[in-house]
Amino acid sequence: MHIKSILVLLLVVCCVWISANRPDCQSINRACLRCPNKIPRAITFNDLCRNKTITTWFWRNLSHCDIQLISCQNPAHKLDCNQVAQFAQMIPRPRG
Repeated sequence: MHIKSILVLLLVVCCVWISANRPDCQSINRACLRCPNKIPRAITFNDLCRNKTITTWFWRNLSHCDIQLISCQNPAHKLDCNQVAQFAQMIPRPRG
């Protein structure tokens, strides 16, 4: 009986600890949006990705804060231009 209680308690503590270690992407994004003049422009990223994905996505410009939010929300993914377009819900170009 005590072993089950201890295991349940450990499980709860582990779950709380894991969720507490995740970054709060929305608060990071709000902080980013509050300081637009201190943030580097994402112009070169947009130009580079627009050229790389010209046959696959209708690229729309993303701000530095947009890119940071996408990166924060998807920490397990290697974010190349195609991944960013997918996570930003850009419109794919028709094939053919």
